[in-house]
Amino acid sequence: MEQRFGRVHDDPKDCEPRIAALVKKKHTREAAASDALRAAALRDLEREEDSAKKRRRCDLGTGDMLDIVHAVVVEKLTPDEAAGRHRVKTRLVRKLVKQMRRGELPLREIRQQQADEESKRVAVLNCVSGMFSQDRPACTVQEVLNAAQAATPLVLKARFVRRTLKEDLGLRYRKIPRTSKQANSYLSLHKRQEFAKVLLALLDGGKRIINVDESWLDRTDFRRRSWQDP
Repeated sequence: MEQRFGRVHDDPKDCEPRIAALVKKKHTREAAASDALRAAALRDLEREEDSAKKRRRCDLGTGDMLDIVHAVVVEKLTPDEAAGRHRVKTRLVRKLVKQMRRGELPLREIRQQQADEESKRVAVLNCVSGMFSQDRPACTVQEVLNAAQAATPLVLKARFVRRTLKEDLGLRYRKIPRTSKQANSYLSLHKRQEFAKVLLALLDGGKRIINVDESWLDRTDFRRRSWQDP
């Protein structure tokens, strides 16, 4: 130790380990704080993602509700486990089980509703497959609904049709491409290659080519979007 201007100072060589320890402790605290903040942010993000993925009761079909009740009553799962499996809230699982035990949600009626829902789904699938086989796009949900309603006596709703198009068929409501399917057929591609050979031969012979472009007939089709593959 040495004394300068009436104050006692430690030797600089003795202060270096303590300063290094203090700096290391400070960095450790800052790193721990940043890790804690990062972990809290990740938990909040996961919670938001989980809540965004949760399905509401209006999004569930009768078969989904039957599966949820079966998981709790028969498979003996906890409401939290059943909620995680079926991507619903735990409160909704408890409510469904309570309604089933009170008789407000009878299983016989649920099975009948499940059979009716399967019949409606088959009607929608057959309708859409018939449209695609005729090269006729399914432009709107209402168009599919009207065509499928004529094939089944059960009442169809737009929400059910939209869910069937998205989940069962994997379709998305996208912009209609203006290129016709006939333009890219195998026969058109072959004729296009043959025409290119003739065109190049004419150009090499010094001929002058005048091209007359005409609009496609689909310019009279004002539909802009339809249900199609993503």
